Amino acid sequence: MSRRPSRGELSFGFRGEGITYRLGGRALEVGFSYMGGPRLYAEGIGRWSDGTALTDDEKAEAFQAIVRFVKAAGGKPTVVVNGDDPSAATWERLCADNRRFVAGIERSSDEQQLQLQRSMYLLTLQAGKGLTIDDTRITTEGELDDYLRTHRTPRRR
Repeated sequence: MSRRPSRGELSFGFRGEGITYRLGGRALEVGFSYMGGPRLYAEGIGRWSDGTALTDDEKAEAFQAIVRFVKAAGGKPTVVVNGDDPSAATWERLCADNRRFVAGIERSSDEQQLQLQRSMYLLTLQAGKGLTIDDTRITTEGELDDYLRTHRTPRRR
C-alpha cells in the first residue's frame, strides 16, 4: 500500500514490515511490524536516510502522517517509545495529541532491546546452529555475550 498525504509519500515495506516516508527528496525508514498488532517504533523517526536529524516540527509532521497512514490501512498502531531516546517526551506528547490514531504506548529501553536481540540470537545457538554477526563467528553463549558487550552501539544524540 502506498499513499500520498498532503505533504510527503508513505509506503509499507516488504510484507508490511517498516514504513518509508518521503518528503522533499528525503526519505525516512521507520520501524513497524504487526507482531502483537500494528507497532510503530517512534525512535526511527529521528534521522533522514542521509543521517540528518529531523527537527521537532519534522518529527511531529512525520509522526502524524505515519499514524494516520497506519490507521487508514486498517488499524491504530501501538507506539513503542524507548525511554532512553532523547525524544521520548516528544513521542509521548505526540501520542496524546494524536490519540484518535494511536492504540496506546508501549515503553521500552535500550537494555530491553538488547535482551530481546540476545534472546533471538540465543535461540539460534540453542538450535545447534552457530551465528555469524558482522563477520564474527559465534558458537557459545559466552561468545555471544562477549560480542554484544564489546559491540554495543553507542546512542546517537
